[in-house]
Amino acid sequence: MRKAKLRTQGQEVELAYEDVGHGPAVALLHGFCGSSQYWKLVVPALANSYRLIIPDLRGHGQSSIPEGPYLMETMAEDIAELLEELSIGRAVLFGHSMGGYVAAAFAGKHPDILAGCALIHSTTLPDDEQGKQKRDQSITAIRHHGMAAFADDLIPKLFAQSNLTTKRQEVERVKEICQTMKPDGAVRSLQGMKERTDRTMVLKKTQVPVLLIAGSEDQVVTPDKTFAAEGEGISKFVLEGAGHMGMYEAPDELADRLKSFLDEIYS
Repeated sequence: MRKAKLRTQGQEVELAYEDVGHGPAVALLHGFCGSSQYWKLVVPALANSYRLIIPDLRGHGQSSIPEGPYLMETMAEDIAELLEELSIGRAVLFGHSMGGYVAAAFAGKHPDILAGCALIHSTTLPDDEQGKQKRDQSITAIRHHGMAAFADDLIPKLFAQSNLTTKRQEVERVKEICQTMKPDGAVRSLQGMKERTDRTMVLKKTQVPVLLIAGSEDQVVTPDKTFAAEGEGISKFVLEGAGHMGMYEAPDELADRLKSFLDEIYS
């Protein structure tokens, strides 16, 4: 892992990241309680043709844990700063779950350096009142019981029921990644997700290609929420039999669709 010391909105943050492959730039943004490791099974199919920038978002993985809350706009600025640090003038963003929220915020703030974006198991919609209550409940659970217990409860819900046995090793790997996250980083990320705004019109009006990917069995972000944004440049794809973790549940199929999307942009 490499590390970049950045200054985002007057706040110092150190982002750990991987820089893999050669070609047009693609930033891969992981979901809540994840890390750059979430993309491990997808990277080989893309790295032969594209330069992949794979950060640990602030508060996650090996990146620093500055004061919060971690607003989606703030994390989008982290990515813009990282791309500038790496002298990358334009990039496609792939965002999983929370990473998709960040990608949508990025699309609104930095359309000039966005070549395209994909939201994977994500949505442009904000939390409803029930969703905000769940964020608060998660914050309370983390503060009172720690990350290990939180991961044990959360991670099985991210996989399709049928994959809990057939993908047992993958489930345990995701648990390990979540359990090693620092509680402060998790809490500050939850606070930021709770405050995010509706970005449906941002994607609808964007001038670059957009890909929305949903898992047919996703109970966390259901397909109707993923596909809330519609527009001429927006395409949709369903990973059949996958829950919220297509990178682990259907990595080959996901990688093929992402590569096709990139090839269409850069043809």
